[in-house]
Amino acid sequence: MNFKVSEVFASIHGEGWLAGTPCVFVRFYGCNLNCTVDSQGWDCDTPRKTYMEMDAQQIMKAVHEAGPAAWVVLTGGEPCLQITEKLVKGFKAIGRRVAVETNGTIDNPALASVDRISCSPKPGHETKLKFAHEVRYVLQDGKEVDGNILPEAFDYYVSPVHDGNACDPKALAWCIEYVMRGQRKWKLSMQQHKQWGIR
Repeated sequence: MNFKVSEVFASIHGEGWLAGTPCVFVRFYGCNLNCTVDSQGWDCDTPRKTYMEMDAQQIMKAVHEAGPAAWVVLTGGEPCLQITEKLVKGFKAIGRRVAVETNGTIDNPALASVDRISCSPKPGHETKLKFAHEVRYVLQDGKEVDGNILPEAFDYYVSPVHDGNACDPKALAWCIEYVMRGQRKWKLSMQQHKQWGIR
């Protein structure tokens, strides 16, 4: 089976529970949603127009060459359009831990084998996942979290909208206020990698 992969690279994770952790990212091409200013209030910050067709062994080789980080992060796009249980178990067989970053609209059976599920629900779209290890919810100034689309999770984060590499200061102030209310034990998560000047 071939996968459509936009890129494989090593970096330090900038968001959520893994923030500050060295990781190898496998970015899968394609998404089932089209996040734009009109539909979500922000444009997708990971659009990709090109991809490589890679089989599982080629992906494993690319991850190995990218670096020795303990965590492999399967992201996108929407990785649940493509990932398989065999691929996830392949990473674990070579001693890597596996995290998946998903919008939660596809309940892929491979998720049962991963070590960390990060779900970023999108307003206006049903979340199929019943559980994720963490929820990362992008919040605009003055907007409330839609509690109807949240899966159960150990950790809940709100993140301010970014315009390119710049954080919207009004959205940040709103997220801080939201966290300070203490609802559902929300925490603040920034896209710190953009502040650090790394991918």
